[in-house]
Amino acid sequence: MPFIMWMSSFVACVGLFFMGTINYVGWLGVQDNLYIFISGTLINGCAGALALNNGVAATVEHLRRKFPGAGETVNNITSGIFVFFFSIGEMLGPILGSVLTA
Repeated sequence: MPFIMWMSSFVACVGLFFMGTINYVGWLGVQDNLYIFISGTLINGCAGALALNNGVAATVEHLRRKFPGAGETVNNITSGIFVFFFSIGEMLGPILGSVLTA
């Protein structure tokens, strides 16, 4: 599982590079093209899905080792952690993005 987590992080870096090339057109010699940005967004989305599934599984495995015999409690804690950070991201992402863009 650590290999998949590292691989998803690397793929996310590649996707973010493609998404950022639109700002560095002159420096990289890449034409200003929306398809490069779309490709980066698709790559980044796939990397996020890969990391999300494996991240939840890694959290469950870590908590099961830490609290042996507490299966339902581990599932509840994992669900709580996931929902908390996912909700914070959904709330703060658009707010911070619009502030930084403005």
